[in-house]
Amino acid sequence: MRFSVIFFMLLFIYASVSAQIAQEDLYTYDAKETIYNKEVSFSLKFHTNGYGIALNKGKFVDYYKQKLWQLELLEIKHPKESRQPGVVGSQQQNAKSFKYGKINNFYNLNFSLGKRKLLTEKAEKSGVAVSLFYAGGISLGLLKPYYLELVVDDPETGDVKRQDIKYTEETAAIFLNKERTVGSSGIAFGLDEMKFRPGLQGKIGVNFDWAAMDEYIKALELGLMLNVYTERITILATDENSFLFGNLYLKFVIGKRS
Repeated sequence: MRFSVIFFMLLFIYASVSAQIAQEDLYTYDAKETIYNKEVSFSLKFHTNGYGIALNKGKFVDYYKQKLWQLELLEIKHPKESRQPGVVGSQQQNAKSFKYGKINNFYNLNFSLGKRKLLTEKAEKSGVAVSLFYAGGISLGLLKPYYLELVVDDPETGDVKRQDIKYTEETAAIFLNKERTVGSSGIAFGLDEMKFRPGLQGKIGVNFDWAAMDEYIKALELGLMLNVYTERITILATDENSFLFGNLYLKFVIGKRS
């Protein structure tokens, strides 16, 4: 990830918050009006190297503050991975695609504790409340072997056959041979070979809520998240792998307060 992109994204978040604060002279809701006890929401998250889903629970400390619990499942891709068509059978309508050099799919299961602090009360004219969100916790990294359907020589018949193969030191030569690649084998391959990597994660963002005083939640969140693991996460065989993942994210949130 380029740090200039992160800088401009954070600058945008800061500008958005500043603009909302500048409108504080608009008519606002009285802080003593509707106050809820808790909320439950689901979110769809897109970040610079993947996507994911999350379950969020919140408890109101007072009108301005919430304690939050979050469980999310994300996929994180290597910045250099890219999809390309398989060479073998590429003229057929059902030709497959694959990611060259990819040896593992990487997912992470994150559990976070955090807080949300209201920066501006919901303006009756603008209808948007802006909050600062931050959280941190543990991350369980999940590495699933990435299988390719390859054309290999059959030593018994002397002919060629198609076979689903994962990357190892023994299969490296054929696995990285584009001329023998039909395509990826599918997400089901390697599920029983999952490996786990412990880590930590944190995030900070700005939440824009279009229904801050309503029973139903409709919000958008922009922010920065960081995952760090105890060892390098091997995603690509053809490029350097890291133990640290920083991503910008955009999250759509829907839910209910009570």
